[in-house]
Amino acid sequence: MDAICYKTIVIKYLHLAFIPNFDRAELMMLRTINILSAIFLFASLANAKTEIIFHYESDSLKTDSISINEVWRYCGDPFLMDLACVDNVHDSLLLIPIIVEARKHYGVRDITGKANEEKVLDFFRSMGNYHVKNDEVSWCSVFIGACAKNVGLPYTKLATARSWLDVGLPVNEPSPGDIVVFWREDPNSWKGHVSIYLGKNDETNEVYALGGNQNDEVCILTYKLDTVLGYRRLMAKL
Repeated sequence: MDAICYKTIVIKYLHLAFIPNFDRAELMMLRTINILSAIFLFASLANAKTEIIFHYESDSLKTDSISINEVWRYCGDPFLMDLACVDNVHDSLLLIPIIVEARKHYGVRDITGKANEEKVLDFFRSMGNYHVKNDEVSWCSVFIGACAKNVGLPYTKLATARSWLDVGLPVNEPSPGDIVVFWREDPNSWKGHVSIYLGKNDETNEVYALGGNQNDEVCILTYKLDTVLGYRRLMAKL
């Protein structure tokens, strides 16, 4: 075997991660199946000391070649596995400061019931919102605020997603790392959602977004392009 399509063999089922009807348990099951399949495949090839060259139909995570040992970091990293589902992703995205910061919290989720996830409450505290004691309060805005603050970018301390429409510079052609604000329930209401823009799917008219409180956790999800209120570019403070 001279070449293996990593996205087809290892990642193909992860596109289901962007279907809203799938719950967390089902996604974890699919992820586990992919990991086990990949381990079996790559372990077999490792015995032959074969180098794998990845060819991507969507040019995702463009890398000319990668050794067997390097594959393990993709199999064991949920962020990289989910990121591989994003169309036209380049390795340079992994160096964008706000994405690097958000990645540190990948998988953090709020807890249903009386218990609370302290990491979620820490996002509120970092924005000065010490009165919030419940991790089920909408936390997408404070998550982005905490990430922006930690990498020296401007941010809003408000917990409302639409407050980000007044932060940074407006852009019509977003790049990975820009902020994207969506309307929620009604375009004319005060409700919304805010995430880090990763890219878009021209075929499905969807935006790939990395954010908090997405299915109650920090993860990558898709949102309809027609729900976008605006894109903002955060410039580092001088």
